[in-house]
Amino acid sequence: MAARVTANRPTVPTANANGDDSIGESVTTPTTPSRYRPPAGFMNEALAEDETKNMQPEEMMRRIQSRHGRWYTFAKMCSNLYKQDFNSGMVSEMTGVDPLQQNRWIVAGTVYESIKHDVPPEVLKYFEDQSAPVKLEPFRYLDIEMRVDAALYMAANDLQPEMCETLARSMKEWERRPIEREGFSSHPGDCLAFMYFRGVSAD
Repeated sequence: MAARVTANRPTVPTANANGDDSIGESVTTPTTPSRYRPPAGFMNEALAEDETKNMQPEEMMRRIQSRHGRWYTFAKMCSNLYKQDFNSGMVSEMTGVDPLQQNRWIVAGTVYESIKHDVPPEVLKYFEDQSAPVKLEPFRYLDIEMRVDAALYMAANDLQPEMCETLARSMKEWERRPIEREGFSSHPGDCLAFMYFRGVSAD
């Protein structure tokens, strides 16, 4: 078992100016304290194997604290730390990343990993932005095919996080109403139209 990181936060160096320690672009994450803790078994999908699986806990903590990297790499680091008996509170104490953000990275990371082989490079690049976890997280309840369609639509229309959540809700609603949705395809735009149509009909 890997050595535990003590409760006192160590002094952690950030990546140097030449980028020798870089794993990607910088990501700035809010560090507002939170009591949220990801529940056990909250993910049904595992993040893909990657270069972080053999990192020591101290190294992963240091990289997360520096915020020098891709958000989906941080997701894998958090997931690996949990597997090594570090809970979200310990990770928060050592890195300054609150448990809610850790959970968002991990959940969005499962969505990202599930679509990355089925979308063009430019679409994948769109989801490297620091706002991507908030945009992708709502699609955790959709199947992979619908996630891919949603990702293409989000990138093509540069949807804001609030609209992404609305889109995810509309696609799930379309999926649940096979009789009422007649005339509306599974295309994300049609799903939105179906949701708005139902809203108008209800009024």
